[in-house]
Amino acid sequence: MLTSRQSLVNIVSQFPNLSLTYALLTVGTQYWTSNLLVSCAQRSHNIHSSSIYNSDLSLRRQASPSPQMQVYQYSPLASGDIRRFILFPGGFDDPLQGQIVHDKVTFEDEYEAYEALSYVWGDQDDPETLTVLAHTIWGLLDDEELYEIGSLRIGQNLASALRHLRHKTDFRALWCDAVCINQNDLDERATQVLRMGYIYQYAARVVVWLGPGDEDTSGAIQTLSTMGSPWRWTEEDGLMLKDGRDEDYYWHEAEDGALTFSPIYCETVLKADWQPLLHLLRLPWFSRLWVRQEIGLANESAIFVLGYQEIRWSILGDALLFILMFIIERQPPLDQFAKHQIQKYIINATDIVYSSRIPDQRSLPSLLLSTNRCKCSDQRDRIYGIAGFQPAFCIQPDYEKSVRQVYADAFRGLAEGGSCQLLSWCDMADSPSWAPDFTRPVPKLLSAVDQQVSGPSEAVFAFLPDLSARTVGVYCDTVASCLPPIPEAADGGVLQAVIQSWINRILFRDMHNYNTAMVDDLVSTITLGKVQEYYEDSRWTLRQVQNVFLRNVKGYNADESVSEEHVASQLDRWCELILPGSVLHETQEGFFALGNEATRPGDRIFAILGCPDLIILRPVVDQQVWRVVGSCFMHSRVRMEAVLGDLPAGWQMKYASKHWYYSFTRPDGTSTPEDPRLEPLPAGWVHYYDERVGLPVWENPEGVKTSYDFRLSPERLRARGVELEELILV
Repeated sequence: MLTSRQSLVNIVSQFPNLSLTYALLTVGTQYWTSNLLVSCAQRSHNIHSSSIYNSDLSLRRQASPSPQMQVYQYSPLASGDIRRFILFPGGFDDPLQGQIVHDKVTFEDEYEAYEALSYVWGDQDDPETLTVLAHTIWGLLDDEELYEIGSLRIGQNLASALRHLRHKTDFRALWCDAVCINQNDLDERATQVLRMGYIYQYAARVVVWLGPGDEDTSGAIQTLSTMGSPWRWTEEDGLMLKDGRDEDYYWHEAEDGALTFSPIYCETVLKADWQPLLHLLRLPWFSRLWVRQEIGLANESAIFVLGYQEIRWSILGDALLFILMFIIERQPPLDQFAKHQIQKYIINATDIVYSSRIPDQRSLPSLLLSTNRCKCSDQRDRIYGIAGFQPAFCIQPDYEKSVRQVYADAFRGLAEGGSCQLLSWCDMADSPSWAPDFTRPVPKLLSAVDQQVSGPSEAVFAFLPDLSARTVGVYCDTVASCLPPIPEAADGGVLQAVIQSWINRILFRDMHNYNTAMVDDLVSTITLGKVQEYYEDSRWTLRQVQNVFLRNVKGYNADESVSEEHVASQLDRWCELILPGSVLHETQEGFFALGNEATRPGDRIFAILGCPDLIILRPVVDQQVWRVVGSCFMHSRVRMEAVLGDLPAGWQMKYASKHWYYSFTRPDGTSTPEDPRLEPLPAGWVHYYDERVGLPVWENPEGVKTSYDFRLSPERLRARGVELEELILV
């Protein structure tokens, strides 16, 4: 903290025309506020529901904003400092007033003495005045004298938040970006953006302001509280009933998937008023990008505020997961219209919950995927707005860089760390084509694909001065033909018609001349391998899906022993969520691939080291310089066949949704994480899955850990006879 002498020097040097007397008054303000902050910091762990600051002081006279008040002049922040806003008490309609103070924070073990406000800026066209005040040194001992330093213009939504959060007699210490960051200073803005993850992580409490509420949202908080209160979340078990009862307390699921519901379930769910909840989830806060980081890093005391109603973040999150997992996905007798309307908003909201609770949902690719359709005013913030989740990634905000530069830097940083997963996002972006354009909607397909075509290999990338990049990969196949795409906005009828047209074109309405392996590959590709034979938690088998997709094909003999009840409706919903915008491709080797509309016949398909998805490349000059077209899914290559060949006879590879990873099943039915195609690990090495970070780990005898298998290095693969090609991407 600055001493009083230092503060005086700073103020006089910043405002040379300011009288010495006024400077002394301002120093008194900082001296008083510093002592208040020290006092509050000592009890920062004893947070009361009313306020962090419960001062005995009360204002004896409100200062009214002067009609000619000068704009508040920010003083520069010292290294390691942040600003805090001390909101003065008052009635709802009283002028908004407070102090802005500097304080050095360490962001280490203890929570700091402020509440961090998460809110949406909203419309700035009709701003309100926030008066920044100073005390006299002696005013605290006698009549309270308030002096204006200046004013700030703040948006209506922030003003509404401050009015609702303001106490009548107590001060309240807040951090809100519009006040605590000098938005006109790009250097300061970049520095503070870099620290925002810590600011929210170490706040005594994060307060989410949803808005003042209205008749449309009335009852929504109570509904969420009722649905979320019986549950608790753990990383090990997910969503569990607090009292130890199992799911049969609410419903019973028969072997055929049919559900019956208990009276208490019908009382809490089926009689719920869904319209207020729908209006709540449509509020702007849920669609903004920055809020993901702000609430995702908050501690367990975080609250959501709607007008004068509050709900704890833990209860709200449990309620949202309950609705998604047991109402939307499990098909209770909920009105179909309500389900369709609320589904996309629930999925968006639960993405916020997952990034807060599940470690592997905080990786940069996962965060970019879940925030892709979020709104932000500056497209650079698609990277900077989630940087707080990954402080080790060392993203340095720089708002003077172009948007494309920022995106290219993000890809470069990830690739230099060993992963080029973001190649999957490329969709014929402007040069360089290897840097995704995050302003475009990411294909829905990417949200559902689980594959590791090059295994847990480390990316090998070199970035050249001409913006090209050199990497290595394995050629897999060539696109032979592209079938009609599924429109991005396709409804269920259109989507099913396109899928049926694919099947009819390939099978020519007659099954007699086609082998089982080809049909299995076709159906498994369309469903992204999400059948029980290849995916641990799938609800349907390959034969059930074939019965649904091929029932109208001449010559197809449905397996009558396989029950299709509930499968068709579940499959329809899954296809509507995942497949719009997709195109089915036939390859020269006779396989199928599901990709994007930019793909053309003649494009090549590669497995690139460090990238989990197959990448489609288009030759630019002489098949040594390539443009990235996009990614695709080939069921025939999902088990790392490109780099390791086929699995031994009797072995199977299954993906597990719990870990978004895979395991291998031996012929005797037992499982192992070790790939039978690889040589055993050297003595002293261990391989395991670290649930804390959501990644596989290889640890050597010295305790050094890595998420990449050294047995898949270029040198080792070449020694195995794998034909790696050097690829230059432009």
